[in-house]
Amino acid sequence: MVLAVGIGIGLSGIGSQFAPGTTINRVDVSRMTVTEAQRALAANADAYALDLLFRDGSFEVESADIGLHLNSNVSLRNMMWEQLRSGNQMLEFYEPDLYVYDEALLEQKLSGCSALDTAQMKAPENASLTYDKEADAFVLEAGAPGTVLNPEAFTKRVEKCIAFMQPVLDADQQGFYEEAVLTPDSRLSGQVLETANGLTDIDVDYLFHDAETETVDRAFMGPLILLNEDLQPEIDQAALKKKIKKMVKRHPAEEATIYFTTSDGDRIPFTYPAEDDEVDQKAFLKDILKSVQKHRTGLRDVAYTGKAAENDHNFGGNYIEVDLDKQVLYLYKDGEMVMNTDVVTGSSYSSSRRTPTGVYKVYNMMRDVTLEGDDYESDVSYWMPFRGGYGLHDAPWRSRFGGSIYTYNGSHGCVNMPVEKARELYETIDVGYRVVVYDAEMKEGEDDED
Repeated sequence: MVLAVGIGIGLSGIGSQFAPGTTINRVDVSRMTVTEAQRALAANADAYALDLLFRDGSFEVESADIGLHLNSNVSLRNMMWEQLRSGNQMLEFYEPDLYVYDEALLEQKLSGCSALDTAQMKAPENASLTYDKEADAFVLEAGAPGTVLNPEAFTKRVEKCIAFMQPVLDADQQGFYEEAVLTPDSRLSGQVLETANGLTDIDVDYLFHDAETETVDRAFMGPLILLNEDLQPEIDQAALKKKIKKMVKRHPAEEATIYFTTSDGDRIPFTYPAEDDEVDQKAFLKDILKSVQKHRTGLRDVAYTGKAAENDHNFGGNYIEVDLDKQVLYLYKDGEMVMNTDVVTGSSYSSSRRTPTGVYKVYNMMRDVTLEGDDYESDVSYWMPFRGGYGLHDAPWRSRFGGSIYTYNGSHGCVNMPVEKARELYETIDVGYRVVVYDAEMKEGEDDED
């Protein structure tokens, strides 16, 4: 009995405090009584705060925000007795329900976190593909990382952090953010770079009619490679067309003399750039794309239209002829005259208002236009300019055309036409249609009178 009493006293003494090194949910309760441990754990709950770290800022959840407190239903005395039974070997205790909080308050608190508002989230940007000319290499440059994450999954992690009384939750480090499909480190990056390199495996010198060449190689093609919607490299054909156009301008056609036969059978020589013997830019584009596909090298001829010979045959029979002396316009299609009309051209008494002679092309066609000048403003229904501000158009303000009107009441340089004839012309031709304007002085063999 004495021994039992001694043992009972001894157990009571030993069991009055937690052993040195004891923690409950990571809170040190060494040498504390149950009451002291309760106070320590309650104070820990009161002081608790969880810092949520996001890519675009941070947000703090404090104990008071969610009503966090020590769960009175958890028995610390039972923990002390378990420790005693283990011979003080059990030093670390974890109780998942040690702390409790109001879930509705937590939901309300997190509703004020802008980082969890899906309406404010920004999608991650895929990497962009660029060509580094100095390094002669393609580079994938990372896009903006974005801020899209799953609010529900993140909230569950927040609840777990509170249960463990963890002080920080970093959304980026914990991998909560949605990542771009293509990044410099993604598995897709290797395939993208390989495809881009294949689209620039070309080294061709294109020979123009002036005996000069232009090189199309990796350095030429590199800046033209972009990523399509499927994140696959492809050639920017719009940009390639622009580069082809610039190349063509560097190799203009030589001037040529052509002989135009008028409706009266007279021959008129014109000297001007042989525009129709120009580079066939569509064929040139196709050849470059084919050369890229076949990884060609070496010398290739530039494709030309081959239409220059038609200049000696009145432009293949498709043109507008304006005789300034007769004040008549003729429309030819496929070698046949399909329309003619009297017109009024620029005033003969003013050099600044004369209609310019030469060979041109209609470069635009517009309906219902207001033509404006320093001293006039005219509304026309059919506008077909062929050189700067000079063009063919209807003149509804005129009741008569042809004859000598241009000598005393001419236009400001345009070719004035009756409305119906202007409409017929507009509906027959297209942009690019030839316009030949001449006077008697230009006719071959025409001598000036003394």
